Amino acid sequence: MHIQITTPEKIVLNEDVDSVTIPTTTGEITVLPHHIPLVSQIAPGILVMKKGGKEEDFVLQGGFVQVTEKEILILADYAVAGKDVSVAQAEDAKKRAERAMKEKANDRDFALAELEFKRAILELKAASRKRAH
Repeated sequence: MHIQITTPEKIVLNEDVDSVTIPTTTGEITVLPHHIPLVSQIAPGILVMKKGGKEEDFVLQGGFVQVTEKEILILADYAVAGKDVSVAQAEDAKKRAERAMKEKANDRDFALAELEFKRAILELKAASRKRAH
């Protein structure tokens, strides 16, 4: 089965896989070949792709997934491969977001800082999963 993960900036992944576990707003779903068609909203989380007995993680934040019998199309607001996460940059982003949330200049700034904080936490989680494998 084929998967494509696309963000507004680029195509993050475009290849054949054995299975994919996707975080959705109604819970995680695992898609295997010949899965029933569906469309769902993506929740912030870690997508786990399996291919040839190996796992690869991707951080996803926002977007939608469409599953057909042969293909998984993901349109994400943000997506990055776990192997491409820089722990140092994620730690810096987390600290910046924490400071910005404490300052609370206004509701919009707080929401943006909170989003950056959640993204950094997911990236750190993906990076630690990569080291554990």
